[in-house]
Amino acid sequence: MFITYILAVIFILPDQVFCQNRIINGFSAKNHQFPYQVSLSRSTIWGVPSEIKSSHFCGGSIVNESWIVTAAYCVYKLSATSKIHVLAGKHFLNETEIHQQNRIVVSVVIHKYYPGYYAQHDIALLKLNEPFIINNYVKIVALPKSNETPDADVYWLSGWGSVSRDDRSTMSNELKTYYVPIIDLNTCRDSMNEAMVHMELFHTQICTGPLLGSIIVAPCIGDSGGPLVKNAQYGPKLVGIVSWGLKPCGVSPISSVYTRVSSYVDWIRNITNSNRLPQNCMDICFL
Repeated sequence: MFITYILAVIFILPDQVFCQNRIINGFSAKNHQFPYQVSLSRSTIWGVPSEIKSSHFCGGSIVNESWIVTAAYCVYKLSATSKIHVLAGKHFLNETEIHQQNRIVVSVVIHKYYPGYYAQHDIALLKLNEPFIINNYVKIVALPKSNETPDADVYWLSGWGSVSRDDRSTMSNELKTYYVPIIDLNTCRDSMNEAMVHMELFHTQICTGPLLGSIIVAPCIGDSGGPLVKNAQYGPKLVGIVSWGLKPCGVSPISSVYTRVSSYVDWIRNITNSNRLPQNCMDICFL
């Protein structure tokens, strides 16, 4: 599930770049180790949650009882919000679990400067039809300070993304995780240039190095929108949102790219703390 990305940049590099949806070379998470992690799924029948056979397509994180943060790429092509289901309190996606909570998305707010595909400002907020009940299995993740710079430390990925390195989207039933180091943008650019991948990077993004010893760890298809967190003093802190990377997942020692959450903390809080969204935001909008 930490291997590839979601098809984000194939119009320029069709055989190389994709949006991340899975974690390759990850290991099984402990039950409810990441209670802020959610699965975004589509219902095959309007209004019917996909509880038994998941149609998981992206991850996300709970930023308050009524709002999820995810990657804009996951949702910007959707024509309606009513078919997006948010599953929290999950460990095994394809099983009905006693602690799970299911919600429906009623509004999607995409960052107004997100241009589509792989790019900066790859961030979106999802408003739920009713708040989550916060407990030991469903929790809110802490946000960093505005424009806080991530330090050189170990960070944790989690998700249900694809566990296959080829173009098949074989999603993981069990939540997977792994730890990765953050690397500076110059090192990230150098690794891509050496691989003849000329992608622009911005200060609103961060990179992780997939190479830990002899193991290449990378998000993959289905991991997009999911969290990159640091275990801070007062609990997990959301540092990044899985954005894009190179395919096939977990094969090339190329950095993975994330939206840097600290660049958008004020944007997140302004929207999630508002009592009412603008009239044009009743379904999908750019703010």
